[in-house]
Amino acid sequence: MRLSALEAPRERAHDVAYNVGRDEDNYQVRDIAEIVRATVPGARMVYAGTAKPDVRSNRVDFDKIRRELPEFAPAWDVGRGAAEIHEACRRCRLDRALFEGRHLVRLVQLRHLLDTGQVTPDLRWNDAAAIAR
Repeated sequence: MRLSALEAPRERAHDVAYNVGRDEDNYQVRDIAEIVRATVPGARMVYAGTAKPDVRSNRVDFDKIRRELPEFAPAWDVGRGAAEIHEACRRCRLDRALFEGRHLVRLVQLRHLLDTGQVTPDLRWNDAAAIAR
């Protein structure tokens, strides 16, 4: 039932936040990376091996939605999402250069603005550069 929250009586779901998913969909980052690697032809994973173990728990609790909207049954999973994103990137011809370029990476754009004098070293717009254009 994909529309469970939308079709629920207002008093059950209005202004209520739910974690939407299933317990079996709690993944570690490496698990998601493996799903992506298996989805994208030619993709490979490289572990840097420099990170310290993350002691935080990012485990999501879905008890509330199961309790309050028992008719809800997720129909989507990470694999299906990875396939959808891969297909969208393929259709848009998103290549590595565009993906890592200044139009999508804020730090690359900031470097461009600094290098071209459009912003000052303290990241304020350079009014002189704007006037010169």
